[in-house]
Order: sequence, then structure tokens, then C-alpha cells
Amino acid sequence: EGAGSCGGCGLGGGGREGSEGAGSCTGCGLTGLVVGNTHIHWDPSLPQLKTLQVALACGALHAFTAKQEAGSAASALASVAPAPAADALLECATKTAGVPGKGAVPLANGTGGARRWGSVLAGDLNSLPAIEGARTTPPPHPPAGTVTTKGDQPHAGGAAEPASGVYTLLKYGRVPAEHPHHPGQASWSAPPAHDAAARGLAAVEPGSAGAPDVESSRASRHQGPLPPGAADGALTLPRGLRLESAYAQVLGREPRFTNRTADFEGCLDYIWYDRHTLAALGVADVPSAEEMRVHPALPDKAYASDHMCLVTALAARA
Repeated sequence: EGAGSCGGCGLGGGGREGSEGAGSCTGCGLTGLVVGNTHIHWDPSLPQLKTLQVALACGALHAFTAKQEAGSAASALASVAPAPAADALLECATKTAGVPGKGAVPLANGTGGARRWGSVLAGDLNSLPAIEGARTTPPPHPPAGTVTTKGDQPHAGGAAEPASGVYTLLKYGRVPAEHPHHPGQASWSAPPAHDAAARGLAAVEPGSAGAPDVESSRASRHQGPLPPGAADGALTLPRGLRLESAYAQVLGREPRFTNRTADFEGCLDYIWYDRHTLAALGVADVPSAEEMRVHPALPDKAYASDHMCLVTALAARA
């Protein structure tokens, strides 16, 4: 098999199609793979809500993965053969994995045996990597919660920008309580009943007229477990879940854009994977700015959506 590929499930760069039942693998050391696909709230004026939604999504992903690892839902898995993979999508594995200088990724060698499950969170997170317009002077060693930009190539090195709440949570595993996108930085109220266009929650400034008592009403407004938090008030990922962005890992930066319309262009879509169990071998190209000159706004005749198609090839870690 090719480097990083698995003879059982096709996971990795060998270009082999899967041959086992859904959720099973005999060669890569993973019992299965859990994939969460989500679409986060769109409104750019509600970054605190987006951070909260992503925290809840990560909690659900981690809990479901842990349930599979415990074997409590093994009997519910259906043995359905996976559909053949398209050759065009497999070409994404031709790119070299990892950022130059970081060395080779130790991949599983087919010993198997452990009941490990990999996990992936992907989708339209409606959040830029950095807080728009919040440019700062780069410190000698940027702290957790900052990303870098240079010209029109985000995150390639240069002036530091504070990362958005969503990106901070996914990349660093915690959002400090003082971060402007931390859910605690806004109070929440239901939208006006007469406003048919209002959906979800509307943010109001703490202490302003109509601001609710968040602590006394949070249980009634949110059904289900609240996301984990640290003693210092930081919002954190579940213990043991550490994620990596496939595109940032392979290319050294996020794409310049994944969404392009007549009045907006930016990176809103991502593929994040559990870096303890998986490694990214390659990603499919996103069109360059030069290529998109003849496509001023999407969708059009060449692109069926205003969002780019993101594809990655993953392999199980040893």
C-alpha cells in the first residue's frame, strides 16, 4: 500500500477504496471514525453565540466518540459497504502532509487491536480565523489565541491578529473569559415574537435595558449539558479532545477564502480532526485569487455554490 494508507478501510494516501463495513477497519488501528458536520449561525454580530454553538458541537462529538469507544453502541452500527471514492477526490493526497520542518507523521502500521475511534468536525462555521480589523503589533512569541497574517495570505507569518472565538477554541482548546467572543461577554434574550425573520438568540449588552439575568435563566434557555469550563472562567474543549485544522496543517495556513459572494470573501469553512488519532496527508486545492477573477460572485455557471468544496485525506496515527 502507499504511505499512510490502510488496506482495510482505504483511509490515507494510497488511493484504495474502502472494502469493510461502515465504521470498521482491520488495518489502521482505528475501530471507526466519527464525523460531525455542522452549520453555525450566520450573523457576524453574534460571535459569542457562534463560540457557544461550536463548543456544544465539540462536546456532542466527543461524547458520541467516547460512547463508541466504550462499545455501548457497537450493536447499532450498520454494516453498509461504503460508496466507491471518486478518483478526483483521492488526488488531494498528492500534496505533502505537514508543515515543512516538522518531520514525518508516525502512521499506524496495521497492528490494530485497540478500540480507538477517530473524530472529525467539519462544516460552515461562519467564523473567520481572526477577528476582523483587530490588528495588533506582533509580540516576539505570539500567545495562544493569536493567528498571523501577511498581505492577502492569512496565517503565513507577519502582523498578529487576535483569533476569533471559534478559531481560538478549536485550535488552542480554550477561550479565555476576557476574550471578546467568549459567551460570557454577552447576555442573551429571545428575539421579538413579532419578528418572523429573527431566529435563535439576540445578543444585548450586559446591564442594558432588557438584559436578562443570565445565571438564573441559562438552564431554561439551553437544554442539555453546558460546555465545560475552567476554574478561571475560560470556555474549554472536552478533556482529551485536541483538534487540528487539515488545511492549516498541510498548507501552513487556512485558505484565503472558502466563501465568495458579491460583497464578501473570507475563510468560513473548515475540516478539523482529532490530532491524537488522525493525521492529514493532503488537501484539495482552493482556487487562487487569479483564477477567481472571472468569477466575481458565486454561485455561477462554473461553481454551484458560494462555498468552496473542502477535501482532505486522513490517515490513522500509530
